[in-house]
Amino acid sequence: MMNSKKVWSGAFLSICFSLLCLAPANAQNDIGGHIGVVVPMVQSTDGDVSTITDNLVGGFPMGVTIKMRHNVAFDFEVVPFLDENAVTNVLLHPGVLMGLTNNFTFGLRAAFETGGSFGVTPLLNKSFPFPNDPNTSFFVEAVVPVRFYQEAPDYQGAPVNVSKTLAMAVHVGVAF
Repeated sequence: MMNSKKVWSGAFLSICFSLLCLAPANAQNDIGGHIGVVVPMVQSTDGDVSTITDNLVGGFPMGVTIKMRHNVAFDFEVVPFLDENAVTNVLLHPGVLMGLTNNFTFGLRAAFETGGSFGVTPLLNKSFPFPNDPNTSFFVEAVVPVRFYQEAPDYQGAPVNVSKTLAMAVHVGVAF
């Protein structure tokens, strides 16, 4: 099992790298954010498929967005996941978003979970600006998380098992 120290150090390095890639702050940069709910609809882990009816888990993404020039933004999202009993995992989710036409956005996020998984999350977002406030919008987003989880090697030198998960989820929320 990958320990949380490796996950946090990987997340820290990812954040530092992302911040180094940002353009210097200037009057054209803008800061925004978003809140929402994400629900995994279907998931396949090493060939075992489960759906929302098998295990209801929901996440509550909260993000800060730095909007830069040319329809590009850096976004850092924190997502606590809950099942019916407790918080099961926290996802650190830095990424780059690219505005497309007709209020569509494509994005790619790195993923670091406190449960030990890591991976990427491509997404496609459609926003619907509020009529009286064009800086605030409702959005619907399709996300396709790809995760890897590596077990810790045992002391007998047995091969390390790496699990692979592919999921499809829906994220809805408000961006401001």
